[in-house]
Amino acid sequence: MSLNATVVVRRGEFVLDVQLSVDDGDVVAILGPNGAGKSTLLAVLAGLLPLDQGLVMLDDDVLEDPVKGVRMPAASRPVGVVFQDGRLFPHLSAIENVAFGLRARGTRHADALARARHWLERAGVSDVAGRRPAELSGGQAQRVALARALAPSPRLLLLDEPLAAVDAGARAALRREIGRELRGTTATRVLVTHDAVDAMALADRLVILEEGRIVQEGTPADVRRHPRSRFAADLVGVNLFRGHAVGGVVHLDGGGELVAADAPTGYVFSVVHPHAVALYRHRPEGTPRNAWRSRVQAVELVGDRARVEIEGPVPLVAEVTPAAVDELHLSEGGEVWATVKATEVNVYDA
Repeated sequence: MSLNATVVVRRGEFVLDVQLSVDDGDVVAILGPNGAGKSTLLAVLAGLLPLDQGLVMLDDDVLEDPVKGVRMPAASRPVGVVFQDGRLFPHLSAIENVAFGLRARGTRHADALARARHWLERAGVSDVAGRRPAELSGGQAQRVALARALAPSPRLLLLDEPLAAVDAGARAALRREIGRELRGTTATRVLVTHDAVDAMALADRLVILEEGRIVQEGTPADVRRHPRSRFAADLVGVNLFRGHAVGGVVHLDGGGELVAADAPTGYVFSVVHPHAVALYRHRPEGTPRNAWRSRVQAVELVGDRARVEIEGPVPLVAEVTPAAVDELHLSEGGEVWATVKATEVNVYDA
């Protein structure tokens, strides 16, 4: 099964204008900052929001075409949706929630309940079948919501931030469960998330959406190696710069320069991984090609590493050990020298 959608939706000054294709067998993750249009896009695909222009096709079936006056109602679309907050019916038990879509499609009550129980067992929550949503934890509710979306065997499965409302302790287990179900279904699969871990773990292809436009798409490895926007760079945890390269020197748009080995001539992106940034209390000896006197903006401990935000001629994020933070006396407002080897600057055409 495959999805092909040209989507144009106008909401006041905001315009969502994207072309999205999902090939048979792929899981596509839509990522972007708040207000990028991610949930709006999913609402269009689900039939909850009409197109202003465009076309939505699932295999050879037209779900929506404003020019021809075709718009399949949301209730009639072969689509399953898992919402960020689950959106379970509060007056129905877990098993009745899962059976709802089956009943709406004409399945007999007894058969619908039997299939719903199967999906609850598959999702690992058969023990809460008789409970109502208010009696469920966040993780249990999302598992029930996933079972409800999958039970009618949809041809298109949409997941809108399915892990956002789940506490940290339950996220890893639910992520594994969602991954198992995504691999096990034949439906075309589209996931919206802002979380890099969720996207990298669950998706075959990433689509970066910003201000209603697709700014980058590719495999997780492609986006990691060659981010093409500040959001994408932040997502994968690297420093990204734009500028004009001449003679191995990249003159950055925001001011400052980067010396890079093997830099092509022209307008380029430059990526520096935080672990490639070395920090010193005093100007280092020798002749480092990239060295800047800077000031520490912030220090954040992340597990067994520390991310140090540096303001200077070239603003950077460095990654060091907590021991280095102590040894270098790194603290907000403190002076520091930052260096990057020219061979550690990854340059590619913009």
